[in-house]
Amino acid sequence: MNVLDCKTLYVIEKETLEIHTFDGIYICKEKIKDIIDDALLKQLTTIKGRNEAVGKITKRKNRVLLFIDRETIFYKLSDKFNYYINICNIYNVLSKGNICEVIFLNGNVLNINVTNKVIKKKIKEGQKIINYLSKM
Repeated sequence: MNVLDCKTLYVIEKETLEIHTFDGIYICKEKIKDIIDDALLKQLTTIKGRNEAVGKITKRKNRVLLFIDRETIFYKLSDKFNYYINICNIYNVLSKGNICEVIFLNGNVLNINVTNKVIKKKIKEGQKIINYLSKM
């Protein structure tokens, strides 16, 4: 299973990786950092290099989105565990008090302890990256 697939909705980093996709849930024993490092090295870049580039486009230094490709842009969020949410597959974001309900394109729902404004802002940042690439 490739974590960096466009079908990935989100990944929960526990002792193992819990990968939620359009097709189901998969468990992986690899570390997400290793998987991302390998994928980016195949594109002749690193996490640090990609973060610097995305930071310049979005004018952010902290909490930068992790751009893999046009269909896979992760937002890392820490709650009980680390969540890597693929913002490209988000359909809607709703507020349920202090909980944000993220609804994905396939109807799956992720409830996380963050305001919906944070997620909506990250979606806009992701769109800014895609628009930048479209001009190239």
